[in-house]
Amino acid sequence: MNVIKVVAILIGMCAVNAHAQQNGSMLLDALNHRIFELKSFDSTDTSEFSMLKKEISGFKVIGLGEATHGTREFYLYKAKLIKYLVEHQGLRVLVFESDMVGMESINDYVLNKAGLTLEKAMSNYGLFDIYRTQEVADLIQWIKAFNLNQPADDRVIIAGMDANMPHHIASKILQSKSLSPHLGQKLKEDLADIRSMPERRDFGQAKKKYLLSIADRLAAIVQDKLTPDSLEIYSHYIHLLVQSLRMINLDDIQLNTQRDAHMAENVLWLLNKTTDKQTLAIWGHNGHICTDKWRGYKSTGMHLHRKLKSRYYALGLAVGEGYARLWDSRNAIPFHKAQLPAIQNTSQFEFVLKQLKYSNSFLPTGRGIEDKTLRTYFSKPLLTRALGAQVVRTEQDILLPIRVDRAYDGVVFFKQTTNAAEIVF
Repeated sequence: MNVIKVVAILIGMCAVNAHAQQNGSMLLDALNHRIFELKSFDSTDTSEFSMLKKEISGFKVIGLGEATHGTREFYLYKAKLIKYLVEHQGLRVLVFESDMVGMESINDYVLNKAGLTLEKAMSNYGLFDIYRTQEVADLIQWIKAFNLNQPADDRVIIAGMDANMPHHIASKILQSKSLSPHLGQKLKEDLADIRSMPERRDFGQAKKKYLLSIADRLAAIVQDKLTPDSLEIYSHYIHLLVQSLRMINLDDIQLNTQRDAHMAENVLWLLNKTTDKQTLAIWGHNGHICTDKWRGYKSTGMHLHRKLKSRYYALGLAVGEGYARLWDSRNAIPFHKAQLPAIQNTSQFEFVLKQLKYSNSFLPTGRGIEDKTLRTYFSKPLLTRALGAQVVRTEQDILLPIRVDRAYDGVVFFKQTTNAAEIVF
């Protein structure tokens, strides 16, 4: 290769690099112009919500996501936002990514049922382990205190939206004073079998079919024997039992396809019990609250968005570097402080976010993007972090292509994170 060709190649490479740097600089400038700083987690300072108020006013359901479970900053920010929504935006139903029937004990606690402590309310594990942290416990206690000064029809309700713990439903039916007297001995034995069902439910299709027939028999008794005031709630319990049994023996994608559809149904059931002035918020993973497909299946948020249209708002929470409270079966303490992989992939969304002028920021993404650079950037899937609750070994294990502008109306990003605290009763 002669000198002229070498020089030409070098000039071309420099031009490409200069163009890439210019585009990168333009993107950062455009994002820095659009973002808002999140200054503190102090619930008494709500000045940062002045901009968010315009974003979320008029929405009936607000999805509050998280790229990973167990991040302290996520939990503190969501708790602060929830308190603000309760006091200023009519939030009266808070729904966790947790078991719907199991969470009834938490709701009894915040509604000030006599003699019920938070420790006792949490003893049945209806609230999933990922949320059994001090940050969440503090929020639950704040809601309990708030409810003390509210009329009965304007208190904050805490609920679950999941139905993957059939033993809670079986226990509820067996203990029911309304329904239990109408159950025959065989049906009681079958429900006791469901109540003692192990977490790993890998039996065959014949057993699954039989268990679903139990739900059919229960439904017939509910319709025939119960009074109208009990009919709705017990029909709902039977529906939850069917949901939980349908998910037995499904592979990962099939299970989550069913699960997200079920969770959307359950959220809408709760929503139907609110007044026109009351709103509902969902606390769950980004993959559930987003309004686009997640790993190829329809998310809970996508189902809700199709039903509620412009009345549903999805807020994604993106995670930077640092630590989280994650689960690892190989560790002596399964839930423990775990370090997150470094963000090194220059093509991923978080690599761009960590270069912005604020360490903690809110970025509107879903509507009204007029800047050409941003429209181009968000016009294609972006690699984003999707961790969940388990320890991860490499950054590559947790990257998922997401159309951010379709998935979220807004994104909150924390550059440095710490692990959620273990609960202390």
